[in-house]
Amino acid sequence: MQFIPGADAAVSSTAIALQPICDAKIRTYVRGRDAKACLSVRGEKYEKSKGLNPSDPAALCTLGHSESARSSRIGGLLKAK
Repeated sequence: MQFIPGADAAVSSTAIALQPICDAKIRTYVRGRDAKACLSVRGEKYEKSKGLNPSDPAALCTLGHSESARSSRIGGLLKAK
């Protein structure tokens, strides 16, 4: 364990555990099947919570336009054609 002056052992171990994760580990996780499946399920739940059918492209366009109009986080990532 690394010593951090003025901190007790619990704080020091927490600080060490919170050190940045390397880019390679992040890329591996994001590109993994489990992460993609989890995001897909979360997306479908969100779409259904808005009363939409996730397999209907027109409904997804409607959702995209409404998210963009609300200036939500999702809407900020979308660009209307």
